[in-house]
Amino acid sequence: MDKRLCVLAFLVVSVAGCQSLVSSVRVSGSTDDGEAFTGTMDDTEAYGTSGPVELTTNRGTKCMGRHKYSGIIGPGGTVSFMCNDGRTGEGTLDGNWGGGTGRGTIAGKPFTMKLGS
Repeated sequence: MDKRLCVLAFLVVSVAGCQSLVSSVRVSGSTDDGEAFTGTMDDTEAYGTSGPVELTTNRGTKCMGRHKYSGIIGPGGTVSFMCNDGRTGEGTLDGNWGGGTGRGTIAGKPFTMKLGS
């Protein structure tokens, strides 16, 4: 087999494999006063190390922000977001990309969240 063809085949397989590492994780959670939210955390860097967060509450509020894991796919990290009603939130993530929990505050009220399905 021609060396150029082998290199091309390797690159195609490598790129296809790397693309499959980029993914979304479903997020769900609630505040202590019963406000529920669902959404996604996407990774824009390979291995789920950081990316955007999008949440929608049961009251219709939309929140957008970022997450960052402390290492490749975990074992912990941070999340911060701003909502279209002016509230901000931040918290910590436990576990790893695709499964774990989080906790923090939104406008000073505690929240908990679950990562993954």
